[in-house]
Order: sequence, then structure tokens, then C-alpha cells
Amino acid sequence: MRHYKFQLGALHCTVLEEGSVTTPIAREFEDKQLPDLRKALEEAGATSEEVEIGFNYLLINKGKHNILIDTGRGSDQLVQCLADAGYSPDDIHYVILTHADNDHMGGLHLFKKAKVVFPKLAYNLWTDSTSRQQLIDEFYTALIRLFPEEQMKLGCAAKEQFGTYTLPMLGNRLVLVNEDQAFLSGISMFYTPGHRSDHYCVTIKSGEETLIAIADAFRHPFQLENTELHSKYDSKPADWWGSISKIKSRNKDGKAIYFGTHLTFPGLIRNGKLVQL
Repeated sequence: MRHYKFQLGALHCTVLEEGSVTTPIAREFEDKQLPDLRKALEEAGATSEEVEIGFNYLLINKGKHNILIDTGRGSDQLVQCLADAGYSPDDIHYVILTHADNDHMGGLHLFKKAKVVFPKLAYNLWTDSTSRQQLIDEFYTALIRLFPEEQMKLGCAAKEQFGTYTLPMLGNRLVLVNEDQAFLSGISMFYTPGHRSDHYCVTIKSGEETLIAIADAFRHPFQLENTELHSKYDSKPADWWGSISKIKSRNKDGKAIYFGTHLTFPGLIRNGKLVQL
């Protein structure tokens, strides 16, 4: 597995890879969207209608604290990638969870010493039986078109366990935050529903530099300028459009770096373009 190190102001950052898949990009969009998709691809200068979908996770070395945004699926691949980058799970002081899909919270059990940062709104949604079922239902409805029934049942069961057992059992390891509340200097979260109703992005600031970790808010750079092109993976398209605008409003000068879980490795957009290695 690859890792990629870069600097954000005074922060040492590392992108960790937990695998990738290559897929026809048309598979991610509705048939009625395909003419607009192909136009967007042409305008973006794409040379292929296949795309590498990454599983990327961001580690921030803040001196006294190492912070990991999302925990992956819980595979040996992420642990090995951490090791290759010079870390172990026990070196992580904080884990930030952007939302409760398995490829973001599935590896939480690996980081036994870390405090877990989670939005207070999302915590309330997941620990209430009625809203938890609504979250599970929206996940199932969106993805049953894309994945086998048995896989979806396992995913729903993992979400049920997350809300009923995992979150309550964290005890004093759990750090609940409000929108835009900095839990460490320069790091905060803001609400971006659309992909899921519990979805948040993370803002990291150091000196004059800013990075916005978008998690699953969008999967392809062209979606920033083509907000009608929501993905099949998104549960709430109407909310998604508003959240894209919210993300862009926090990068008015265009200088912020975007980091996305499913963008092509290393998952970074600078000056509107994917970083290519």
C-alpha cells in the first residue's frame, strides 16, 4: 500500500492508502445523467471513462498529537501502510469520524488508545433508535442497487452495532463536538449531509494554509462545478447540492486543498486539479 507525505503549514501530513478499485465512471451515475457526465469529463480533459477509486485516509502529525481522519475498513492493509509511514495504531491520539459508513469507521477497533472525535448531532442520530433506523434505511436504499443483498445486510448490521454498542461503550474516549468547534487548535468539523445524513467534513488550518477533508462529499473533481452530477452512492441528492455549495463557500479564494477518501490516490486537489504522482 502506498503512502504520501506532504506539508500543510507547520503540520506533517501523510495520506494512507487502504487499497483502490478501477471502475467505469458511468457506473456511479444515473443513466439520465450520462450526457452531462460525458460533457463534464470532456471539459475536464479526461482521457478514459474508467477511474481509480481510492480508499485514502489522512494522518496529521501536530507535534504532540497524531490525528487520523477516519479509520478505514479495519484491514491489515491500513495497519501495514501506517507501519510503512513510521506509525502504529497505538501512536494515534485522536481519530475523527466523518460519518458511519464501514469504510470510515470499520477500523475503529484498531485504535484502542485514541480518543474518538464525533459530531454531537451525529451522535444523537446514531444513539436514538428511530433516527438510527432512518440512517440505516437511507444507506440500504441508496446502495442496494450497487451491492449484493448479503453484503448490504452485513453493512446494516455493522451500523446497528455502531449506534447501539460501539458509541456508548467509548465512554470518556468520546469527544463530542459542535459544528465549527475546534477540538484542537486549527481543526474543526462542519455538517455536509447528502452522501449520508450524518456526513461531516473536516477543516484543518495551519498558518496561511487550509485543507478541507471532504470525506465522501464528492468523489470526482468535476462534481464541484457540475452540481447536478450527484453519485448513486449519495442517499440525499437534494441535501448534497447544498453541501457542495457550503464546501465551496469555505474556499472562496480557491487556495484550500481538498482531500477526499475516494479520489484517486493520493486523494488531493490543489488549485482545482488532482495531485498526480
